[in-house]
Amino acid sequence: FTQLENALRTQLAGQYLRHESCKAGCLLLTYNGQKRSWEDPATKAKLCFPDVVEHLKRIAATIEEETAHNVRVDVFGLDLIDPALAPTHRS
Repeated sequence: FTQLENALRTQLAGQYLRHESCKAGCLLLTYNGQKRSWEDPATKAKLCFPDVVEHLKRIAATIEEETAHNVRVDVFGLDLIDPALAPTHRS
């Protein structure tokens, strides 16, 4: 979880988007079903993949606000699990 936050803040926003000609970037996360949940270090809550994506999207919005919207940052989650094989409830 912390590594994903660091990838967004440090790698994408801090490194890739610091160049004057780079104004937009996205963090693409893929999910293959191997990891069932992530623990939020602040709240200790267990989060499923869609929750992790939403959490990172909120951070991306904060980054945009902190830069006075001079950069655009977003997070996209791609669930690779076959819907026919997916459990009805993931956690």
